[in-house]
Amino acid sequence: MVLGRAPSRIVDDRGQRCVLIGAPDDPHFSAVASRVSDPLVVDVQSLQTSHLALSADGPLLKGRNGWMAVRGLGRGWIRRLAPPGWMLGTEAHTRHAYQQAAWLSMLVSFIRTGSVDWLTGLDQLLIAENKLLLHRAARAVGAACPETALACSPTIAAEILGTDQLIAKPIGPSNFLTENDYVTTPASDVSRLIDTDLQPEPFLYQHRVEAVRHLRVVTVGDQSWCFSRAVVEGEPIDWRFLKDAHTNFCWTKSMETEKLAVSLARELVIGYSSQDWIDDGTTTWVVDINPGGQWLFLGERSHEITVAIAAWLNGNSHG
Repeated sequence: MVLGRAPSRIVDDRGQRCVLIGAPDDPHFSAVASRVSDPLVVDVQSLQTSHLALSADGPLLKGRNGWMAVRGLGRGWIRRLAPPGWMLGTEAHTRHAYQQAAWLSMLVSFIRTGSVDWLTGLDQLLIAENKLLLHRAARAVGAACPETALACSPTIAAEILGTDQLIAKPIGPSNFLTENDYVTTPASDVSRLIDTDLQPEPFLYQHRVEAVRHLRVVTVGDQSWCFSRAVVEGEPIDWRFLKDAHTNFCWTKSMETEKLAVSLARELVIGYSSQDWIDDGTTTWVVDINPGGQWLFLGERSHEITVAIAAWLNGNSHG
């Protein structure tokens, strides 16, 4: 039996190219992309109209002279695998769901086999979303984190944590479709879950901390930036649902909190992080960490974060 041999291919010799996973119409993505020279840009949606293929040796691009083996990939940043709402309304087990799963699988294969040095790897990106692991990481680095439990009801959580003064947070997607509405489930006081159709699912429960200030701490490698906003009387527990909340942050130097934030990111092996902390007037508590969160809304000095990500991609920072 004669085994076939792969045909020789042209090699893409444009030198080191960074890889950006995201959509060009995402302001955060475009802000970074504009500072990077000749990146290879792709996400699960653009992949469907691209001339990209994969082999065991890495990605292949279709050019004027045939298929080119891409050998010069350097550093990479995963902003989002797919644009928001990409799978919204997709019915399970349909042809459309089958197609979406295939495109997503191809993108994941590209990420895993492309020999790219990622700012945050795909596995770490997914793992860092787990809030129980955040609590464990906080203990490891000496950061204050509210006592936490994953439970199937507020009653069970209160028994485990010793109080009913708890915050409930969804552990899966924070929104879903009903027949007539699009429902979002922000972090909320457990009393709001009683007698609702949300109660049967497991939630993550934490001791409620009365905030004086909300902090958003962003890290890129060993660099960090802290921003804060004062709590407004009567505002919802989840500040993201407060009107104009995204315009009220200001840069605030907080060396101890920033140092802990960098240690947390390092503990979770993520090169970029967007972290939520609460200041109760005495202690700052870490309550959430997002390995792909937003930063442009933070205003003054937030552009430095964009510059830091681009500098790492361009090889000007070791992180």
